[in-house]
Amino acid sequence: MRHEMRVIVRVRPAGKTEIIHTSCDSNVGDWLHVDKPEPTDEKFSTVLGMKCTQHECYMACGPPMIASALKGRNSLLFAYGQSGAGKTFSMYGAEGGKNPSKLDGVVPATIAELFRQTTAIEKEKVGSVKYALGASLVEVQNKWIFDLLQDAEENGNQPAIRALGPHLIGNKIERIYSSRSLTHTIERGMRTRATSPNIMHKHSSRSHCILMLLLERRECNLFATKEEKDTGRDLIDSSMCSFYMVDLAGSEAFNYETEEKHHVHHRGINAGLLALGRVIMAMSDRQEHVPYRDSVITQLLLGALGGDKPCLTEMLCCLSPSSAHAADTKCSISYAKRCALLERENAVDEVDETEAEVADEKEGEAVAKEKQLGHPANSPMANDEFDEDEEANRRCELIEIKAGGVFARTSGDPTNPLVLYLHDGSSSSANSATWNPLVTALSLAKRESFKLLKAAKDAQKASKAGSASKSKKGAEGAKASGSSAAAAAAQAAAVSASAQGAEDDAEDVEFDDRFAVLRGKLSKALQRRQKEIMQTLCSLCQSLLLDPTRLTRCRHVLCRLCVERSIFYHRECPVCATPCGPPETDAEHDAVMRLRMRRTFRNEPVMSTVWKARLEEQQLERRTSMRVVLEYGSILASDSKRTKATMFVGVLKDARGTPVHRGEECVQTQGATIAQLIHCVSCDYHPSSDEDTLMTLNEPNNTSDERFGYTFTRPMSAGSLCHMTVHWASEISVAPLEIRHKLGRVPVGRFTRRIVVQFPAELPVLREGAATTTPTSFAERRSKELSGWVHYTDAATAKAVGASARVLVGAWSGGSKACGDIILTSGNVKEARMAITSAESNRAAVEYVGMIGEANLALCLAASEGLPLKSATAKADAIAPLKKARKKAILERKKASSAVALAGVTDGDSPKGLRSGGSASPGRHSSAISPARGAISPTRGAISPGRDKGVHAARRASYDKEEPSDSEDMGASLLLKSASSASDTTFVLLYDKMLALIGPSAPPHARAGFLDELNMAGHGFDEPAEFFHVAIDLPGFGNTKASMQTLKRGAEEKRVADEGAVMSPEFIVEVIKSLGKHYAYCIVTSAECSASVFSALLERPNLASFLVLKEPQVKDYDALHSIFQPTLILSESRQAASTDRIEQALMNNSIIEFSKKTNPSYIVKDASKDILAWMKGRKWRGHLSGFGHSKMRPLLTRLVGGVRMWSGVREYRPSPIIDATPAATRDKEGAGGGKPEHDPKARRAESPPRESDTKEDIY
Repeated sequence: MRHEMRVIVRVRPAGKTEIIHTSCDSNVGDWLHVDKPEPTDEKFSTVLGMKCTQHECYMACGPPMIASALKGRNSLLFAYGQSGAGKTFSMYGAEGGKNPSKLDGVVPATIAELFRQTTAIEKEKVGSVKYALGASLVEVQNKWIFDLLQDAEENGNQPAIRALGPHLIGNKIERIYSSRSLTHTIERGMRTRATSPNIMHKHSSRSHCILMLLLERRECNLFATKEEKDTGRDLIDSSMCSFYMVDLAGSEAFNYETEEKHHVHHRGINAGLLALGRVIMAMSDRQEHVPYRDSVITQLLLGALGGDKPCLTEMLCCLSPSSAHAADTKCSISYAKRCALLERENAVDEVDETEAEVADEKEGEAVAKEKQLGHPANSPMANDEFDEDEEANRRCELIEIKAGGVFARTSGDPTNPLVLYLHDGSSSSANSATWNPLVTALSLAKRESFKLLKAAKDAQKASKAGSASKSKKGAEGAKASGSSAAAAAAQAAAVSASAQGAEDDAEDVEFDDRFAVLRGKLSKALQRRQKEIMQTLCSLCQSLLLDPTRLTRCRHVLCRLCVERSIFYHRECPVCATPCGPPETDAEHDAVMRLRMRRTFRNEPVMSTVWKARLEEQQLERRTSMRVVLEYGSILASDSKRTKATMFVGVLKDARGTPVHRGEECVQTQGATIAQLIHCVSCDYHPSSDEDTLMTLNEPNNTSDERFGYTFTRPMSAGSLCHMTVHWASEISVAPLEIRHKLGRVPVGRFTRRIVVQFPAELPVLREGAATTTPTSFAERRSKELSGWVHYTDAATAKAVGASARVLVGAWSGGSKACGDIILTSGNVKEARMAITSAESNRAAVEYVGMIGEANLALCLAASEGLPLKSATAKADAIAPLKKARKKAILERKKASSAVALAGVTDGDSPKGLRSGGSASPGRHSSAISPARGAISPTRGAISPGRDKGVHAARRASYDKEEPSDSEDMGASLLLKSASSASDTTFVLLYDKMLALIGPSAPPHARAGFLDELNMAGHGFDEPAEFFHVAIDLPGFGNTKASMQTLKRGAEEKRVADEGAVMSPEFIVEVIKSLGKHYAYCIVTSAECSASVFSALLERPNLASFLVLKEPQVKDYDALHSIFQPTLILSESRQAASTDRIEQALMNNSIIEFSKKTNPSYIVKDASKDILAWMKGRKWRGHLSGFGHSKMRPLLTRLVGGVRMWSGVREYRPSPIIDATPAATRDKEGAGGGKPEHDPKARRAESPPRESDTKEDIY
């Protein structure tokens, strides 16, 4: 069996006052020179120098362990060295791995990569292979073993456990589901680990810490039956391997006189280290007896060092470069040299000699390349370098989401608020690098701003301290005052720290987004209602929507003429056949249409005149006619091939209970009873058969308060055709009506349709004793299963046209005789439709209807006070200041623009006193920026003022109803009135949920947080020190190699390339969660990508707190009415028209215009200052409270490059060695072709040519 040993030596960075006595390669090498006690040169497989990063340390230790684990072998990593040499730092990182961006330790990084690779294998095996990981964390102190994961005992100590050989008894094993959960487990255990101060540092480890991980692999049969799965017989293969990660305590000598108090702990530590040394010496000398039982630590490591299973053992020897610790360094090197003797001593039984030779050859090539590059061959930092600006720390990372990896350029610390950059797709080379200048400028400006703030606070504190010292009286009084002041200051600091800690803990609690999601649903409902009210054409006839009726179930809207022709009798939508109730005019929609007509047309349009004439004709015909409403259909008992079928024909009663619907002015008296109306009803259930299949009823057999029913029942098959014929009475004497009906229109249940039968003015039509005439047939259409009309004609007309009736399926569309000489042409129709839907008409309608955001806010405020839905209009006064501020801002901006126009300012001149986007660029602002770039008064999108009232009066059309006045103060907006009317069940349900979340009876703690989100003008936040900048390459956007273009395949790829990024709300949420945030503090985007962001915010309003848009391009402006986020628009002067429309739609926006002609470097130089001034003016408070921090660590990201790749000098190529994506995906991405992001010749011109710059590099 093969027990492979690897030795990695790491030299920590030297302190400012330390004298260095060691030398080696600054980053990664294989040699080490020591001056004291005597000059010596040592050779090891890997030596990490003083400039080595945590990631390079992980690359030296982690990947071999992962590869070993995936092969089913055990792994052991132990860190050895004196106190202060960097063992715990290297193993777990600073503060236990809380800052994984710069100081991610070997353990968290290894487990994160293990999760990535196991997840990729599970995806590639399509669920047949599953991995499970368990963790146990213990410390060994003298002969005692303590479990760090169990709860402490009453005395505060951790519970002790026992060991039986290499196995622990009574230890707690936690299931690990992600790298984040492991980080929490490590942090929780490290807080209880034994530490004590010594000469080296204050938090020296006084125990050996062992992290044991159990990785189980199970392969199951995907096609196993449920019984096999329940009994476990679906298992094909199962294996388990172990990780041992040991952080040994310090190995330095101690002085009994100065450290007598801790000599027991020192003695136990050194005894364990000596026992481990004897084990390694015995193994290197190939002794028959290896003393594993000499110490607890060696006994626990027996399974790894001397077990029957193959194991990879790695020693991380940490050294101090200080000459003061030369003796301890010498001891550590001797220990490492002993371990190095064990490297590659045994062979693997499962691998034959040929495979071993090939593996050795490949490994030798990798080592040679490693020496040449100065980095490990599979290191992402090969041929790259870390950022010299450590605070900016510009780098490239891969963000892991469900669909794969998303390439990102990042800068800053992940613990800071997240600023997410989304690039546009205007060109094939567009990618995240387009944001590099803005990221650099904003990072520098933010740090400078925070330094100024800190300096101002320090000066204020110094001033207060000076004032306090002058007020002291006498020495004793001063002393007493000083002590009390110090106590008070300490108490205040403690209270402040406690409050800050509570605030941090509150923000670390899992973000409750129920209220934000509910507001998003409410906004979508309001947007749908706003679009309904703004509709201008009938859903059926496409004429002007006059006297509209909204159908509540299918939401189609019909003009009064179409209502008269269809649902007045049919009670179903003529567009989609959805059942509906009695028609009711949509009052809000009607008011908006009247406003549009008044503002659009000076005189009544021809289209409206003809429509009115037709409506009057239809109404007159209804008042003077005698009609019968028939209801026919069938009911199938089941969906079997042959089942019980009930076929029926019913005559619906009118309001007076008679079978005939007579108009108010109708003079006909026939059909007063059902016997006087219908002679009989027959049903031929097999019309194509020669047999007698006719059933006849002479009178109704199913009468109710609503109808007279004729019902036929017999076994039938779905799809059968039957003919139901109505034979009219002799008083009516018209041709029989034959209804051809196909069973099975509805698989199971009731299917009904209606037929309106209108009789001629002169009855009877047929002479008494006349021969049987041909029936009038009403046949259902295949495409449209709609109700219909049957108009019987008089005798003269029937003789002239050769038909006894006119049959129509759907709404009646009879011609009009009342239009006189008016001719309606297609040009008249087109002109009227274009005028009613013009931009000016839409602006007036939007102003009249109201903003979605304002209605949303009013409904939320009403729910917070527990008001019923119908009383929500009472909160209109609460949002009145919002409207006034918006109108005032738009007027101020227009005045500024007018002043520029009157002064004759061109692009080359800038008026004095007018501050625009760049320092020398002209433009306008909807937010007043002070010369010091301090306060920005945010504006809220306004609607252009209405026209002169005289013009409106001249264009006013004559309508029957009273028209709304433009100058009237409407209080609550029309949209708010419509939502609070409770006529739409959607608003009723959403409002009930809103009451449950923020109503007076809601849970207090959650309610307080939700109400804080509503309070936009509430308390601000302290200025953050820096931002965490992340610019991602959008999938399918820009066509770069780093773009993840495998999200869409086949025919979808072309559509994605044409339409832009595949950026759904779920995609952005995954990216944000993988970065360890609940939401992004700010999203920065540009061009057509802005539309995608707005669309995502409609679905998930809690994606971001701020928005910054650079030259946005939007198609659906109406969707912007429900965006709550404060939005800063950086607009180029040529896009004034588009910016105006966005400004009118957004509820909360600020605009800065700049000119690329006069200030081409505005985005690079001045935009960052304007962004910070805008946020500062809002007290750093956006739509959501807080900065979006969470307890989740950004461990779903991994480093793939440094500052060279970030700047674009070096390309990103997925590594075949450490990439966790499935092989099929990598092959497709690698063969995707496409133009490289940068020309290799340009790179060689910037730096001297070398072999590591060739295309064959493995990054």
